[in-house]
Amino acid sequence: MAKALRAEVLVEPSQEGQNVAAARGIARAVEGGANAVLLLSSDLPLVTLDAVREVIEAGSRIEGPAAVAVRAVGRGGTNALYLRPPGAITLHFGSDSLAKFRHEAEINGVAFVVHDSDAMALDLDEPSDLARLRRAV
Repeated sequence: MAKALRAEVLVEPSQEGQNVAAARGIARAVEGGANAVLLLSSDLPLVTLDAVREVIEAGSRIEGPAAVAVRAVGRGGTNALYLRPPGAITLHFGSDSLAKFRHEAEINGVAFVVHDSDAMALDLDEPSDLARLRRAV
């Protein structure tokens, strides 16, 4: 489907986890000249184009190196991460990632903003997430 929409597709040689996959994507974006990236989890059933634009706009309003994280429902996770420059902080997706991203940004002098988004808060990791989705739609 992505190819049909003329999106560039980067196929993983093996499954090594979200952080490794995201790092590969960042490297490809940098090779293509990107000065910022938005990492977006693929299991966000309520995501909208407007929600994506809001995260990018929040990051573009920050002067200097920036990290904008979108909080996931429960488990302290992160469902989207805007980085400028692309390597502003390293990747810590998984349990308690939001706190890890915040901590690294602080020690590296990177402005860090948590952007709350109802459209991006819900990801589908567990059966209880499907129940939340049913209530939301």
